[in-house]
Amino acid sequence: MDSVVLAGIAVIAGILVFAGCFALFIWLDSGDDDTQNGKD
Repeated sequence: MDSVVLAGIAVIAGILVFAGCFALFIWLDSGDDDTQNGKD
């Protein structure tokens, strides 16, 4: 496999993983808003 193709796949995979974790964090944060209102 070409190194350029590998680099492109690595970049795309990294962006997908980062976006997925970010979306999951936002989703969990907004979902727990009413239950953890009294916490700091």
